[in-house]
Amino acid sequence: MTQFVIIDTDIIIDAARGINQAVHYLQNLKRSTELAISVITKMELIVGCRQKTDLFALERFLRHFRVLMVNELISGRALELLR
Repeated sequence: MTQFVIIDTDIIIDAARGINQAVHYLQNLKRSTELAISVITKMELIVGCRQKTDLFALERFLRHFRVLMVNELISGRALELLR
């Protein structure tokens, strides 16, 4: 069974903004475990995107994280509606 650490929205936002402490924190964690976020975090981040380019950059950034669904059917539909 793969172990992972669930990362909170605030840390993701700080890392995406290039705040060194958050970036280094995630880099250090990634050396020893898989990083994950909840689908709720992903939805919060999508809401913060103001343009399609922001959304594309976010999607590229989030490839580094496993997204944990609350319930696959409901979570997937919620993401579709949000986009």
